[in-house]
Amino acid sequence: MSRGRIEALAPERKLDYLKLYGSEPVSYLTTQPGFVEFHLPDIGYASFARFLGASLVLGDPVCDKAQWPRFVEKMLRQVKKPTFIQISKPFARLLGERFGYAINAFGDETDLPLQTFSLRGNKKNNLRYAIRQGKKVARVEELGMAELRQDYGIVRADLERVFADWMSTRTARHQLKFLIRPPVFDDESGVRKFYALNDRNEVLGYVFFSPLCRDGKVFGYYNDIAAAVKTAPTGLATWITLEALQTFQKEGLESLNLGLSPLSNLAQVRDMPRHSLQVWAILKIFYETANYLYNFKGAHEHKRRYRGEEYPVFIATSWHIRLLELSLMSYYIGIIQIKNFPGIKHLYDLWRRHERPVRG
Repeated sequence: MSRGRIEALAPERKLDYLKLYGSEPVSYLTTQPGFVEFHLPDIGYASFARFLGASLVLGDPVCDKAQWPRFVEKMLRQVKKPTFIQISKPFARLLGERFGYAINAFGDETDLPLQTFSLRGNKKNNLRYAIRQGKKVARVEELGMAELRQDYGIVRADLERVFADWMSTRTARHQLKFLIRPPVFDDESGVRKFYALNDRNEVLGYVFFSPLCRDGKVFGYYNDIAAAVKTAPTGLATWITLEALQTFQKEGLESLNLGLSPLSNLAQVRDMPRHSLQVWAILKIFYETANYLYNFKGAHEHKRRYRGEEYPVFIATSWHIRLLELSLMSYYIGIIQIKNFPGIKHLYDLWRRHERPVRG
């Protein structure tokens, strides 16, 4: 095995690996701009963003799980003290037991087992309500860009306006990144795109689904990007999701993943080798008091309405000053905007003068 290298991996090469090992909802997010990769040729890659001295790694390495230990060993020789974010339990355990990382819960992902999911029961009244309201004003179609343009005269600018309208209703009025992939208004390999169109063939909303792959085959999808105009009925994106879900069920697929509820259920570290009380406290304070920056509780409550299976994901940290490590992550993602907190640069400069390269 080679020593590996840091490079901006070509998109088509990433897709080759994703078809084999892209089984996690976070896997396809590594295709977004702004990443570089630690790449072991013919083995796989891990995507990370560099920001003010931090190396923020998104998700598990996209490779065979049997290669994880050697992959991490080689990566740590070239990437100084990376922070691993939204990682699976098995990978988190490896980082804690073998590489000395502190492991903390980072939230829950919600998965809908497609072949057993149904809309029956009182607890799913709100889902059925979203379907009724949506059908009053629109229909849902799966379309490519060529079909949108040729059949309905819809162009990229129309889709961008829908997204801008949607963003104006969000708690964070600016586009987040890293944990959320920016919308791509072109056809993408493997991505399925569903649109709600009214009687005048105007787009009221859309939901894009990224593939979940195992051994070269798609076994499910991840609810990646959603948007709707302000005037759309409440729950329009939910209705689009449920229409797509029925399509995936008919195709015999296994899973529809609704993605991450950041910082929910932070106590799920009891069986981990080690964790940081400092990290837990910082994340808990964010979840309880910073919903004006990002609607943490609202995101979790929305996904719970589907009554799917929730499972934890984790963050692995190693800096002495965990507050700085988590602050840099939050600034990069966009939850906190750095222009409003200029003191972070001063704090970082102080850390660079005193920090020693230790792990733990």
